[in-house]
Amino acid sequence: MVTTGKRFSHTFRHGHLRLRKYCSSGIWQAKYRHPVTNLYVESSLGTTEKSDAIRYADDLNRQIVNRTLGVADGKILIKDLFRRFFAAKDMHLKFESQKRIRSAYHNLTRWLDASHPLVVEARHLTAEIIREFQSHRVELGRSRRTVDNDITNLFTVFAWAKREGMVGENPFNYSRHGTIDLFDVSDGDPDTYSPAEYSKLVAEAMNTGDELTRDLIVVLADTGMRFGELTHLTAESLFWGAPMPYIDIRARNGWSPKDPREVKQVPMTPEVQEILRRRQRKFPKGLLFRNSAGNEVAQNHSRERLQRLFPKVGIDGDKRRLHWHSWRNYFVIRCLDRGIRVDIIMQWTGHDTASMVLHYARAKTGNNVAFEEAKKLF
Repeated sequence: MVTTGKRFSHTFRHGHLRLRKYCSSGIWQAKYRHPVTNLYVESSLGTTEKSDAIRYADDLNRQIVNRTLGVADGKILIKDLFRRFFAAKDMHLKFESQKRIRSAYHNLTRWLDASHPLVVEARHLTAEIIREFQSHRVELGRSRRTVDNDITNLFTVFAWAKREGMVGENPFNYSRHGTIDLFDVSDGDPDTYSPAEYSKLVAEAMNTGDELTRDLIVVLADTGMRFGELTHLTAESLFWGAPMPYIDIRARNGWSPKDPREVKQVPMTPEVQEILRRRQRKFPKGLLFRNSAGNEVAQNHSRERLQRLFPKVGIDGDKRRLHWHSWRNYFVIRCLDRGIRVDIIMQWTGHDTASMVLHYARAKTGNNVAFEEAKKLF
């Protein structure tokens, strides 16, 4: 084994390949001459373990000798396929996307280990097995929307594997010509809070001494920000010198919004200014919103705290799907009610199309906005 200077920390020959380990990431790479094109190929093996790299190299050597390189036979282990996917996509997937795909992967492999222990290679996954997996998830009590999300995330991984020549077909293909059917649950119109419910929730949060929940409600309701945008705010996001102070939302400090290229400037209402000035005094450095341990506010735990207030203010949480994102609906409706132009709302919220803003406008507010508008005709 030889230690090299810049790009690779280790390199050695293994059969028809040269295996090399990147200094930066520690991931092994194989370099070899393609038996058909006679051109050199460099391929990431997606692992930092030498034993795994040698195992992948043995398979490549076999394909080179048999002149079957690039012929997708699906013999790759499912766990190896996912390992290589995450290694290849680590720098390109946003944290939330990677989290969802990892969750779908663990759901699938745990079930396979328990129900189909002999299904270990990608080629073993059939439409029948995947439909059985869908039924299993529903029987566990998972919503059909959640099951659909699992399938679409797994489809993404196998679509990549097909392009990489690891599999011949995508077993999770849910297209019109595919073998898998989604439940295709419609979200319907988005739900939202009423102005009265907003006031009651703010008051109840203060009555119970839950300042964090109260501040989250007010800022989300008055800005239309996404939860992740709010919880990653720092003092450098706040611009106080403008005629109307505003929040500058963009990628910074290793975090990025839903679209990494997006830049938004959201004006602050007096209520939002009061909260953010207070939090900036308390936390002049780092995150403005923190949990009791001083860490980033978790969406799930904080949502549970919010929903514990529902019975006290007359909200039936079993019949209505209300969460943090519902305040985004609330904000859009308030803006439209006050006659703010749709293109301005789009600038503040980051919506790409007017139709998306109008989709929020159809939120279930407890009254029929369309009929109220119709009264203007008479």
